[in-house]
Amino acid sequence: MPPRDAIYTRGTDNKLLCPPAAGFITQMPDRIVTVGNCYSTSAVLVTAYMFKDAYVLDDPVTMDTSSVTDMSVMFLSATSFNQPLAFNTSLVTDMRYMFYDATLFNQLLLWDVGRSRNFMEMFTLTAMLTASSCFVHNHWKGQSAIWNPQVAGMGAGITDAMCAPYLQQLCLPIELVTTLPTGVVLTEEGCYNTSAVTSTAGMFADSAIDYWMWFDTSSVTTMYGMFAGAASFSRDLSALDVSSVTDFGQMFARTRMADQAAAGLHFTRPCQVHATWKAQNPTHWDPQAAGLPASINDAHCAPYLGGELLCSPATRYINTVPVGLVGAGGGCYDTSAVTSTLQMFWGRRRTGRAARARWPGRLATCEVAGEILQSALVFFLISFCQRSPDPV
Repeated sequence: MPPRDAIYTRGTDNKLLCPPAAGFITQMPDRIVTVGNCYSTSAVLVTAYMFKDAYVLDDPVTMDTSSVTDMSVMFLSATSFNQPLAFNTSLVTDMRYMFYDATLFNQLLLWDVGRSRNFMEMFTLTAMLTASSCFVHNHWKGQSAIWNPQVAGMGAGITDAMCAPYLQQLCLPIELVTTLPTGVVLTEEGCYNTSAVTSTAGMFADSAIDYWMWFDTSSVTTMYGMFAGAASFSRDLSALDVSSVTDFGQMFARTRMADQAAAGLHFTRPCQVHATWKAQNPTHWDPQAAGLPASINDAHCAPYLGGELLCSPATRYINTVPVGLVGAGGGCYDTSAVTSTLQMFWGRRRTGRAARARWPGRLATCEVAGEILQSALVFFLISFCQRSPDPV
């Protein structure tokens, strides 16, 4: 059974790494800056080996990891460590052996692993039990196409089938729940069975919660104000069963999802919720009553649901804007009038920020040289083909 204080956490920036944890650093990372008796890690790119063999470390590790791209071997053989980690991992590409042989580690990690390309034996020889492992597996598999729990050292038992029941349980600490619903039952795995819950009103109101949810809501009849005031919340909840709900009032009021949609940004998630929940419960679902802006309606959401728009992050890599490309709001573009995509993404290589930061001058020079050579080659081939006689 995972510890009751096992906490899923989202990354927060601008934190200093202070004693006592700061005293257990076994390999000081480059670009770390001393601030009094603490350290600023905002410019650190690599935390590999940072707490390797820190055998007695079991103190909270709070630090700014917003620039980090490599966390490999970070807590290897930190055999006493078992603390929640509020790391920003949005740029991390390498997590191999991160907790290898951290024999007491058993935490719920709600991290952004969309860019990670290496999870090799990340959790080998840890204390990750079924509930913790399934929480990580269920959350990470949707983010990364290469995520594999066995490669990460979780064991053969952690599969979609094994973890499916945990999609119907609420696995999170009580600290994140504003109002614990009547009818919840604590399971042996340390999660909550919500099959008998009929009201989730105000459940996460004004909280800091922001993660995907799969728990059983088949008996819920009211979700009034469920996330109202949860300013960070912006997740797709279309997997929830809302077929019995009769009251969605102010459910998403003052959330990031509602605020961004009202500002003309990021329509995809609220539109997914709208389309799915309207199909489940056409009688009672009303996006405006639920606190979403007027832009969340059938007509406006249709393109976002049909995959007809070109949206971020791909839009960041456009090199040549094609004629006919029209802005559609929400950081997306309508391509229905485009007749040519010639060189649209040509020359736009997605180079890791770590490489840019470590060798900015050299990298820029190499990129320019590469593009010049590529242009020269294309020009040569075109010229050669134009001069070549037609075959007899």
